[in-house]
Amino acid sequence: MPTRRIGRIATQKLYRGYLDEMRTRYGDLPFRRFGPEAIEDIKAGFASQPRKANQILALFRILLGYAVKLRLIRDNPALRPEMLATQPRTEVWSRAECAAFCSGASASLRLALMLLVYTAQRPGDVLEMTTARITERDGRLFILLRQQKTDELLSVPLHTDLAPLVRDRIATPVVRRVKGPDDQIQELESILLVPSPTGLPWAYRNFARAWDVQRKAAGIEGKQRRDLRRTAVVRLAEAGATVPQIAAVTGWSIDYCQSIVDVYLPRRTEVALTAIELWEKAPHADSKVVNLGLTKRR
Repeated sequence: MPTRRIGRIATQKLYRGYLDEMRTRYGDLPFRRFGPEAIEDIKAGFASQPRKANQILALFRILLGYAVKLRLIRDNPALRPEMLATQPRTEVWSRAECAAFCSGASASLRLALMLLVYTAQRPGDVLEMTTARITERDGRLFILLRQQKTDELLSVPLHTDLAPLVRDRIATPVVRRVKGPDDQIQELESILLVPSPTGLPWAYRNFARAWDVQRKAAGIEGKQRRDLRRTAVVRLAEAGATVPQIAAVTGWSIDYCQSIVDVYLPRRTEVALTAIELWEKAPHADSKVVNLGLTKRR
């Protein structure tokens, strides 16, 4: 099953779970009596799970908006609910943690981590990357990908630390066994950059399980796969990349990228140091002005 479809099924399963819980908790409440007090009840009931509460409020906003459209109710009480505050994750993988994960990991998991770090894409997008999407221009490898969530088409240049692993993967055939039209088993070469041990696309739950086993074996706690995208943003910023440049790699719009950077990027000394060093290297006359101001008159 294609990874893109797997991602959509996982999202549908999540929302079905929310809808089932909404039905269990509020199914007996007539929609005409669903008012501000019900909104506050949701907030109180999920105070320890603010993200879940906000998702349920958002679903109620859609459902009650449809009721307004059908003229079953006059106003939508969930139109502008005050959402619960959520604490954004700020975790970043250190280089030592990335190295520890890769040490002893299978070739597939090692390449998965490196792709997550150096392409700044979501795990689902990484699992869909294929050898056919790799191109080379002037000695630089690029990967063409379409993001699941935004449907954005990107051509991402590969970092020099990542490129050798991708070249090795292309040079090393991975065979997958499939049943042909006559029920005979055929061996075909997998074009996935990150195939499962059978050469087939990963079932996401199996990928997550294998990832967590390796993460724990490496002694890494409190870090998630999704944190690697934030890690990429931090490393890009530390290297002096501008917000438009980071947006070009991640696929975010510039405005959205700026808001994400404001939330995710810690105010790190490394970032400040890079900024000052770039300033120092830029052609300007600041030093002359300062020296003139400090020079003693004779």
